[in-house]
Amino acid sequence: MNVISILMSFLGLLVLSFGVFLGCMAYSTKSWRTADAWIIASEVVEVRTGTGFSYRPSVQYKYTVNGEEYTGTSIRFIDFNHWDRAAALRVIELFPMGKRVEARYHRNYPKMTVLDPGAHASDLLVPVAGIVLIVAAFTLRYVRKRLLRQQSQSSSMASNPTAMR
Repeated sequence: MNVISILMSFLGLLVLSFGVFLGCMAYSTKSWRTADAWIIASEVVEVRTGTGFSYRPSVQYKYTVNGEEYTGTSIRFIDFNHWDRAAALRVIELFPMGKRVEARYHRNYPKMTVLDPGAHASDLLVPVAGIVLIVAAFTLRYVRKRLLRQQSQSSSMASNPTAMR
């Protein structure tokens, strides 16, 4: 159990660190440069999961940076599927085909774009998962220590019958 809690702690720190990195990157998109973009495709894609379906808002847009044309597909820096089709449809309604929008692109990597810049509440899912793993690991260590202490106390009482009086 001790090895498991150590591995869970390490994995939790890794996931937490990665989540914080992604959150910082998502937040930085607010300061990225802008380009006019046009929506060329907009739909909700149904994705089969082990328990049913999830729904991914899928948008394609064209934009030009320094005379070179690019095609983007990212709505947010961290895109998640939706469990509710209506939620995915609400996202798509913001980006109908033919609409002119503002795309934010990374100045060194113009292929890296988003339509909805900044950090969002859903971006907290990854760091929160890391925190949950860390808390679970510490809980596992605490329970293990407590069980070992109880075993030690009960075995010392069994070997010393006068202590029970």
